[in-house]
Amino acid sequence: MKGIVLDIEEGKAAILTEDGEVRGIEDRQYRIGEEVVLPESPRIRAGLLRWGAGIAAAFVLFTAGAFAYTTPNAYISVDVNPSVEIAINVFDRVIDVEAVNDDGGELISSLPLKHMNIEKAMELLTDKLIEGNYISNDENGGVIIATSGENPKKAEKLAIKLEEKVRKCIDEEGKTAVVESEAVVLERVKEAEQLGVTPGKLNLVEKLVKSSPVPEEIVIEEWLDKPVKEINKLIKENKKALKEQEKADREKDKHKDKENGKSSLKENESGKGNGEKDKKKND
Repeated sequence: MKGIVLDIEEGKAAILTEDGEVRGIEDRQYRIGEEVVLPESPRIRAGLLRWGAGIAAAFVLFTAGAFAYTTPNAYISVDVNPSVEIAINVFDRVIDVEAVNDDGGELISSLPLKHMNIEKAMELLTDKLIEGNYISNDENGGVIIATSGENPKKAEKLAIKLEEKVRKCIDEEGKTAVVESEAVVLERVKEAEQLGVTPGKLNLVEKLVKSSPVPEEIVIEEWLDKPVKEINKLIKENKKALKEQEKADREKDKHKDKENGKSSLKENESGKGNGEKDKKKND
């Protein structure tokens, strides 16, 4: 049976087991949050649970710690083409990882992310994305990170922190990719779940719709299944086309103003000439 180290004190370690129990074992230089293997039939010996006279209080503390450790406090979604969602607890430890698509399943299948600090988990995840060539030197390549939680400010700080971590990993490997992060409300997470995608991917596709000169032609469901780099590419193309169109419109307006100016000048000269003729005629 496996368990997670909740606390260490006076040579003893409190372990949260897979069946939800808290057990005390001898500390073998464990780290809090580390996953350990327990004997098949672990028995709690009195000697290993003598944390002092406050054993009852300690048990309550461990129980509270177990609840805090296993309760999701924030959620992170990561999109490239593989899409994954991560749940972390109040200690910033990964307590659940889920694949949103098949590529995401392959990505996390060999990564021991559970119980890791989220920054370390993101580092391993990014390295794996680079190794799988999902992040290369494609100028349209990108990583979309979305965070959410009960505390919006914490979600915002987490988004910034994880974006910086991913950027650093990519830079250290000499790769190029656009890294974007944002904090989203929990309602947005639920909306994305109903569509079978991450909130980050949903937001990116909505940006695509806004960038399109003919938004009604964008089939959202189709684009939700496409890689981030394809969506980024079309967004860039749309923005470039919009700038070129705006430039052409400005040039057209300038030409029109110039022609109007010439026309007005001719009219003024014509009017002036007619006035002189009328004056001579009257004389």
